[in-house]
Amino acid sequence: MKPLKTLLLGMIVVCGVRLHSQEAPLYCAAEFCTSVADLNFGNMVLQVPSLIKDIAFTNNTDQKVSVSVTATSPFMITTNRCLKGAKAHSHCNVYVEYTSTALRQDSGTLTFNYGSGSIVVTLEGTGVSEDSTVMLFQLKHHVFVGSVYTPDGLNWIPDGEPITIACSSAQNIQFAVPLIQNGFWSNTQQMPAGKWWCTASYAGDEDGFGPSNKSFGPIVCDGSGYCYHPK
Repeated sequence: MKPLKTLLLGMIVVCGVRLHSQEAPLYCAAEFCTSVADLNFGNMVLQVPSLIKDIAFTNNTDQKVSVSVTATSPFMITTNRCLKGAKAHSHCNVYVEYTSTALRQDSGTLTFNYGSGSIVVTLEGTGVSEDSTVMLFQLKHHVFVGSVYTPDGLNWIPDGEPITIACSSAQNIQFAVPLIQNGFWSNTQQMPAGKWWCTASYAGDEDGFGPSNKSFGPIVCDGSGYCYHPK
């Protein structure tokens, strides 16, 4: 095998062999490389497009090469910056999106054809259903508290996911975003004086938890941190 110098990483790449780097591993065939050998989009709710991910194609030769790129369904190329080829000792990028169409594990390929050969990147993703969620929202000891869970009570929303709280009266308030912890969230931001109607909202996530919201009011506050819910 013939060793090749890559300008991008300042490392030696051996043709046809995967060499791992903590910064950006390259996967090569002949004198051409891609930034990854496989790409997994994870779990995606049906018909919801994934975040777009990019893959770089690198030309380690002294000549510009033409590159054609194709993706198999349900994966789609959103932007192809290899349409004009890849210059000598340079790279071009392709951006790929995944949209699940069925409750299953999907696999596909992204193929870079450079004339004398090709590199095939494996693509994977899984279609999942969206679980509805229930928002619990109340005023407890002058603090907003709540939780988000599935209707059967068996699944809590993962830690670290955000809750949005908005309150309206003569003015509107957008609170700092509390994060779910152990299934619950709380917000201790002091309310201005007035009578308020508030809504807590959860936007859902890519793991299959659907959105939910809950309105609560009126909430009467005296401006010193004391609030109560009139019965």
